[in-house]
Amino acid sequence: MKAPELETALRRIEELEAEVEKLGKLVDRDTLITAILNRRGVEGRLAPMLEEASLVSDKRLGVPPTQRICVAYCDIDRFKEVNDFYGHPSGDEVLLYFASMMKRRVRKTDLVGRFGGDEFVVVFLNSAPREAENKMTEIAEEFAGHGFSFDEEARLSVSFGIACAQEFNEMSTLIAAAELRMRNAKGSKAR
Repeated sequence: MKAPELETALRRIEELEAEVEKLGKLVDRDTLITAILNRRGVEGRLAPMLEEASLVSDKRLGVPPTQRICVAYCDIDRFKEVNDFYGHPSGDEVLLYFASMMKRRVRKTDLVGRFGGDEFVVVFLNSAPREAENKMTEIAEEFAGHGFSFDEEARLSVSFGIACAQEFNEMSTLIAAAELRMRNAKGSKAR
């Protein structure tokens, strides 16, 4: 290859690498409504964090983790009713508000993601369980006080459950425990 052809080929490779990076970011995001991380994006970032935290701690030796990680699993209560009664654009409004409000309320170092439907996850880094609980209570209270354009009187609530890496060091069990605690919280509201 001659020098001009080589330069052209290298520029094209750089363009393609940039395009691959851009597509990779899209794969990790809920691009249709909320623009926050999706399940794949959260899990792809959480797994190495948990691995790093487990490398620097050893429960058998009494060495505490240097990076405390808590996961909050959230579900918007009665969300299906919003979609059924007011329509899917109204449901989208709820999802967008909840996602943007959570992003605004947590630290930049924390992760916020939509796991699907009306289920969201917040990964709190360097947070004690009580700190995560307090932040999620604040989020739930703000959400419950918000009126929506489709019905200013409509008030929605959110149920959440929290699990921390100190209890569950496997990503799947950590998320499952947070989800189970959310379901228990949701069930206690129904009684």
